[in-house]
Amino acid sequence: MAMESICLVELSPDSSTLRVNPAALSFLEALDGPLQVVAIFGPRGTGKSFLLDQLVGQDGGSPHSPGIWLRCSLHPTRPDETLLLLDMEGLPEKMEEDERSISFKLFLLDVLLCNIFIYNTKGAWDPQEELDKLIYVKMIPDRLRVLEDCPLENSFLLSSMLPDFVWCLRDVASDSFWEEALEAMDHNLDVLLSSPPASAVENTPTSCIQTLFPSQKAFCFCSPHADGKDGEVVSSDFPRPMFQAQLWSFKDYILNQRPKNSPGSKFANGKEWSAMLERFVDVLSLDEPIFLNESCGGQEAAFSWKHYESFNGPVIDPPWEAPERKEMPRIPQLPAQEPREYCDNFNGPMIEPVIDPPWTTPKRKKTPSVPQPSVQVPRVPPPSSSRAAPRMVQPNNMEEPMCLIENNPGEKLQVNQEALQLLQRINQPVVVVAIVGLYRTGKSYLMNKLAGKDKGGFSLGATVQANTKGIWMWCRPHPRKPDHTLVLLDTEGLGDVEKSNVQNDSWVFALSVLLSSTFVYNSMGTIDQFALEKLHYVTELTELIKVKASGRQSCEEDDEIPDDFIWFFPTFIWAVRDFTLQLELDGRPISGDEYLENALRRREGSPEKLDVAKKYIREYFPSRKCFVFDRPATRQELVHLEDLPERKLNPDFIEEAHRFRSYIFETAEAKVIPGGHTVTGTCFIQILWIMHSTYQHIALLCPMRAESNQIQTKLEEICSHNEQASLDRCQAVLLELFQDLEEKICNGRYAVPGGYQCFLEDQRKTVERYHQTPQKGLMASIALQDFLKSKETAAQSILQADRNLTDRQKEIEAEKARAAASQREAELQRQLREQTQRMAEENERSFRAHKAQLEAKMEEDHRRQQREHERVLNHKLQEQSRLLQEGYQREVGRLQSEIANLNNRISNSGRSKRKCVIS
Repeated sequence: MAMESICLVELSPDSSTLRVNPAALSFLEALDGPLQVVAIFGPRGTGKSFLLDQLVGQDGGSPHSPGIWLRCSLHPTRPDETLLLLDMEGLPEKMEEDERSISFKLFLLDVLLCNIFIYNTKGAWDPQEELDKLIYVKMIPDRLRVLEDCPLENSFLLSSMLPDFVWCLRDVASDSFWEEALEAMDHNLDVLLSSPPASAVENTPTSCIQTLFPSQKAFCFCSPHADGKDGEVVSSDFPRPMFQAQLWSFKDYILNQRPKNSPGSKFANGKEWSAMLERFVDVLSLDEPIFLNESCGGQEAAFSWKHYESFNGPVIDPPWEAPERKEMPRIPQLPAQEPREYCDNFNGPMIEPVIDPPWTTPKRKKTPSVPQPSVQVPRVPPPSSSRAAPRMVQPNNMEEPMCLIENNPGEKLQVNQEALQLLQRINQPVVVVAIVGLYRTGKSYLMNKLAGKDKGGFSLGATVQANTKGIWMWCRPHPRKPDHTLVLLDTEGLGDVEKSNVQNDSWVFALSVLLSSTFVYNSMGTIDQFALEKLHYVTELTELIKVKASGRQSCEEDDEIPDDFIWFFPTFIWAVRDFTLQLELDGRPISGDEYLENALRRREGSPEKLDVAKKYIREYFPSRKCFVFDRPATRQELVHLEDLPERKLNPDFIEEAHRFRSYIFETAEAKVIPGGHTVTGTCFIQILWIMHSTYQHIALLCPMRAESNQIQTKLEEICSHNEQASLDRCQAVLLELFQDLEEKICNGRYAVPGGYQCFLEDQRKTVERYHQTPQKGLMASIALQDFLKSKETAAQSILQADRNLTDRQKEIEAEKARAAASQREAELQRQLREQTQRMAEENERSFRAHKAQLEAKMEEDHRRQQREHERVLNHKLQEQSRLLQEGYQREVGRLQSEIANLNNRISNSGRSKRKCVIS
């Protein structure tokens, strides 16, 4: 079952009110079975109708006039259901007040009628700006109520009745990381938000969407036909593979949602849905608030309590089990892309942690002999019973730390999924303090002091064996900033002799620098040349991190010191532990900061090799601070340092620790990314994921640098062989798939009017089958383009033959089209006449029934009045008789006058009844 677009709700002739198309109602009332209703809304020129075409796999056309247009087809994966698509004209940038009022009514109708509401916009450097243009959502609570006498519960009840919200961003750059970030977070809309959500910013479109709609998802789409950035050229008749992959993800979500609910029943059919439509349009025409308990037939549509015998909390929707999903055609997975610029609006430099391979290989190519690690997008699973997250009161008040980056022996660094789940729930800005240093130097003890915990917290050890592995995280409420969360990162010790992979030390150091807003380097003794040599990890940052300026395609290889690092690097604090010297220089006392700056001062005549660490610290970290700590306790007591009360600690250590804590709490700022965006928990996950993905991508490359020339030659041979094998395989697949098409061309199947369109449709289906064929290799796209180019001559011949059809043939087709249009118009007029006749008959029947009821009521009123008059008359006659007997002649005369008047009224009442005629 499929139908062309038909106007469902149209504007009145004066464009002031809405009305329902009777022909559309007649069609809908005949639909039986559950309905899945998808509505799309958005600005002009964003491709709304094209997206709906792709959803059902057929061209339904665009709306031809203002209003809501309906398309209907069978559900692609559940044949017993019907898929209804609601489309409307795009919103212009500027509208008059009356146009804005009509647009809001259409928006409200879309929201009320569908179970999935799609907001379609163009991509932007700050996606939230596009979302905040949907100002109509702010008016929903004022115009839409559930219960008239319960205004305080309105928002909660509305969230149980409104549809799922899906935000589609179109024409997003193909190298944007938004798509990968959304995939990582199950397409959660919060990923695209740059400011704190509903709890922090009230009464914005974004906060209203998060409050009112029960589910909020987001999907990114690249341009379906061409990519101007990487030079890829794709035929306008066939969507790009990347767009098709994004489309399949979108379709999989949309088509597996539950059908539309109706009041009093589980799912709505066509008749019930049509009745709701008529009631909503009638109420909207009055410009009054809609009370859903009245508009939905007086029933509580939001809840079906019979499903909740053991109800313990607020219920959003009745339980529903989705039908079994049918296997959908698979699109080949696209190669993982390198992380790109984070903010397009930033005019300064952008950071991209990446090592350029020592060889040149074609873009997005894989080799079978030298495996490259796949970049796995981290997903946040629900907590498992085998590995539960630490018990906590709220996400930013963990009772104990948990591992963020795992560093297991013999393995690569891995992100702990449960930590990602916890960070996702933190909506406040985060102040990230990371500590790095050699192993067994007391880093964890110092971080416990920052967390305000004397016992518990980060694990301590009293032996020569390192205790902390990987990077551990502890989220605590900020003691001085109520709206911020303090995130403490404790790292494993550098230079551990028991490590199997010392390369991970450099990555732990780099990750700590990039993730933190305040970076603490912890060392023992003094700041001397030996200590600076141990800080060689800072000199390796140039190999692990590259800075890319906005608009530049690559880093400048001859940039000795990338000054752009100052945009990204945190405040640097050097914590010197067990310091026993006097802070004096040239006979005068100095501060810890002066001690650090003097140690970093470069001496004339000193070998350049000895000054490398000084040079990079001064260049990378313009903001520096130094704290010197005495030994906290005696050597014997250090074994039990965690259990020592503060009164037994060294007073000098306690004083310096208090200064250190005060400095962190008062001056450490929230993590900020270029463009001025403050980082929340969700944004922190995105940054962490980018860094971890880059680490995964290059982890196998570092050991190969020494033999780069030999590897380059070998890889070039492998790539060449792999390309040829892929090309041969693709050509064989293309020849097999296009064999039927070639036979149709030879048999003249396309040498008919409209043959060119049939040819294009058959070619599109064949190309789609080609994309679904597995094991094509990395030359799949190139082989397809070359093959299609080779068929351009045949396509042009078919097009020319189609254009050379005789005028008579075209006239015949035109006459058929006009006849069909006339027939449709006659059928519509016949339906309208029948409906008008039915309405007239109904009005006549209603009038007669009303007249009979009115006459019966008048007769009853007259009889009742007659009885009352007679009762009063009898009473007065009895009173007159008693007065005559008692001799009150004056009173008898008065009563005689009243009795006469009463008789006159009774006579007049009878005459007026006979004169009353209902016409």
